[in-house]
Order: sequence, then C-alpha cells, then structure tokens
Amino acid sequence: MNTMDLVIAMVPSSPQDTQRIIALSSTVEGKPYLNEDDRLPHLTLAMLSVNQEQLEDVINEVADKLSAMTVSFKSEITEIESKDGVNLYWLESYLSDQIREAHTAAMEIRSQIHRSIKVNSSLSQGCIQWMESFEEYALHNFEPHFTLGKGGVPSKEKPPKQMMLVPEVLMLYDNCLCRKLSVR
Repeated sequence: MNTMDLVIAMVPSSPQDTQRIIALSSTVEGKPYLNEDDRLPHLTLAMLSVNQEQLEDVINEVADKLSAMTVSFKSEITEIESKDGVNLYWLESYLSDQIREAHTAAMEIRSQIHRSIKVNSSLSQGCIQWMESFEEYALHNFEPHFTLGKGGVPSKEKPPKQMMLVPEVLMLYDNCLCRKLSVR
C-alpha cells in the first residue's frame, strides 16, 4: 500500500493570481522560489498522509466541506528566521472567521483520515517532523500564509490587498513543497 503525503490548501483561483503570488516569491540563483509546476503557491490548511485507496475520500471531503473565499493580506511581506538560520518570506493573510472555519474543517478531515508517515517516506526528516507536529502546532498557532521563499533575495513587489482562493488537495514532497494532484 503506497502512502501519499498531501496538503489540504487554498490556492489562487485564477492563473493571473497564481502569477501574482509567484512574482512575490524570493529569487534563488535568479529563479523565483515558487512556480506553477512543482512549487505551487498555496495556503496550507492541513497536512496528512493517506494510502492510495483514501485519496478519493480526501478529495471528496474537501469538495464537500470547503469552498472558495476572498482572503485579505497584510500589507508587507513577513520575514522570519527559521531554525536553520535561513530566512523565510511569507505573504500573511488576516485570520478571518472564514479561514479559521476552513482550517478547522481541513483539520477534521485530517483527523478522520490521516495515517502515520512511514519511515521510508521520500520526505526530508525536517518535513516529516513538521508534518507530524502540524496538528498540535496549528491548532493553537495557525498563521495563514503563502511561503514566498526560503533564503534568496526577497521580492520588492507590493502584495495584493486581497485575492479569491479555492480549495485544492496537493501532493506534498521534499522541503514541504507542493505539486498539483487533483482537478478543481
């Protein structure tokens, strides 16, 4: 039975808004940290591991319990020093009732379906530790945001004031980055 590591997320509702978030990402070696292929801009609501047979259940639960929403962002990009000393850049949104409810619903889906990550997971040890601690940490410290980069040169672009986001189930892979998995 294959284990899949997933993120229940909110993503920009249009290709133009996806590009706006990518334009905000930090540049590492001249390339944006985010892209449309394997570094998708997303706002994480929950992280979970499932077996292949549970994937459809997760997608259906997300479609049933989460809906599109307009999110308002803080006016500046947030810079945070990570445990490894490399700066992270975030586009932080305000914690509205709608986002809080979506996070709660996603965490309920996670608690119903999540399975422990296998030791042979392809994720880095740091990502596994973050994923395993996510439930406890996020329940009390949920900070909705788009990660815009780790290291590199921060963007000078001004963040949007708000944006329409839609729910999506994404494939999680190393360094807690995401790829497309399901069709909206």
